[in-house]
Amino acid sequence: MVMGSNLPFVKSIDPRHVLEELAQLARQHSVDFDGRIDIDSSSIGGGSAYVRLGILRPEGIKVVVKTARGGPPEDVDTIKRSIEEVHRLSKLGHENILPLLGITTKFDLTVSLVSLWIPGRNAHEYVKNKSIDPRPIIGGIARGLRYLHNQASGEIIHGNVKGFNVLISDVGGPLLTDFTLSPLEIASFSTNPDRSINWTALEVLDGQGITPSTDVWSFGMTVLELFTRVTPFSGYSGVRDVMVRVFQGPPDRPSDENTCHRLTDRWWDLCSACWNLEPSLRPTMSQIVDKITAIMIDPSQVSTNNSDNTSVPPEAKLMVEDHPQAGPVAHSQGAVYSVTIFTTEEKPLPSPVELVFTLMPEEDPKLFGGYSPVVWRILRFPATRMEHKLTLPSA
Repeated sequence: MVMGSNLPFVKSIDPRHVLEELAQLARQHSVDFDGRIDIDSSSIGGGSAYVRLGILRPEGIKVVVKTARGGPPEDVDTIKRSIEEVHRLSKLGHENILPLLGITTKFDLTVSLVSLWIPGRNAHEYVKNKSIDPRPIIGGIARGLRYLHNQASGEIIHGNVKGFNVLISDVGGPLLTDFTLSPLEIASFSTNPDRSINWTALEVLDGQGITPSTDVWSFGMTVLELFTRVTPFSGYSGVRDVMVRVFQGPPDRPSDENTCHRLTDRWWDLCSACWNLEPSLRPTMSQIVDKITAIMIDPSQVSTNNSDNTSVPPEAKLMVEDHPQAGPVAHSQGAVYSVTIFTTEEKPLPSPVELVFTLMPEEDPKLFGGYSPVVWRILRFPATRMEHKLTLPSA
């Protein structure tokens, strides 16, 4: 069934009846929130979608309701398939995925998406502070995408990977959000449809569909975005100019100064692999996670630029000694454990010093060259002693 004003018989169809039919289908999938959301009167978003805050009853949970500006649904069958996709997304459970709760049909005579509200900023804004090391965030994004692509029920493609669509939790972890619902048009629920072109794979711009490989391309662009703290191809304005530049080839490597000396050769090689013009030759997200793991535990990949206050000077290589009960396993909320940090040379660390540690997920319980992974935080301590005992909260 297609609804449109140019078809005379459509005038007899009440969109409210269509939406009630969709709501019934959503109830069958347990993703219907009609009548359970109290909306704040103000909108917090623009573009092609209204973004409102609300409270989900009776739980009292703060939620975001995103409503397409297009009005009533034009293709009911497409929306029905999308509700099935919403049901799949609502069942996901991963530390780097923002839960999509369901839908409501009670606003503006159309379908709205309901997700948890996360205070704070997106990753693009978050890394504007140069003291924030983007590498742990990038690792979390990669693990989230790997989880989506490796679903036993069939791969889930994000379709809109970029820093603006990664929220930062209250403990500094990345949360993927704003999925493309594959049966819908890509721009249906996007607040900035044109801006996504800077991250979009070449073949998608050429008219092909989204695939796990197109997510990989966008991930590479997101890596570049978070290292440089600017949008990919930021020197080009307008959709046409950006598209012309994308078809000319991948971005140029930024200078060390523009990345705080964090974008090493191995990170750049990873980005370049994501932009292979042949999609089948791009690495999978599983391979990318493995590559990032290897980079993060390689001492040679630690920045040694003195102007970067998250770096460690070469004479102060670090070792980490875990508490006996603090292995790379899942910890309950609020658990704590201790680590001892000391230098391998008889030279003190600069004072104060900031160090970043990365938590490896429980599916990667490995030790690499004597380094045990621990939760990442930015830590400060004086350099008057060679040994420092720290208590860290769990992830």
